[in-house]
Amino acid sequence: MTWTSYAGKWVEDPTNTTPYLDVLQAQGVSWAMRQVIKLLKVSYTITDNESTLDSVDIQGTVEHIDLNWEWVARTHPVFGPYKDRVKRNNDGNLVIETVSEQRGWAITGVWTLEDDGETHTRRYEFKSKSLNKSLNLVYKRQA
Repeated sequence: MTWTSYAGKWVEDPTNTTPYLDVLQAQGVSWAMRQVIKLLKVSYTITDNESTLDSVDIQGTVEHIDLNWEWVARTHPVFGPYKDRVKRNNDGNLVIETVSEQRGWAITGVWTLEDDGETHTRRYEFKSKSLNKSLNLVYKRQA
């Protein structure tokens, strides 16, 4: 298995990212919070080793992710309660499944690195009662 490191600071590339305010609405994110997110430059700082990944978002929310494909219950200030599981595939990409039973949505996706590791793309399939959508969230590495 190849190990692809996602370590670094990543800033959203709005030109290549699929618009996702409709997904946030379907996830139960409030109108006010969606307006704030629309104005933000979304960024993450990620530390990564072969079996775990830590991600800190723009709000300072820290997620510790074990890459063992076991379900973990979480609560996020924006997305509320959900559970997810994550693993590396044979190419070193991350495979993710996330489910919010309380809010009625699910996401499956794959994280990849492109452009010699300078572009981080999260390809997702989002499903809820009100919306099914494929989307790409694209981030550029910052020095």
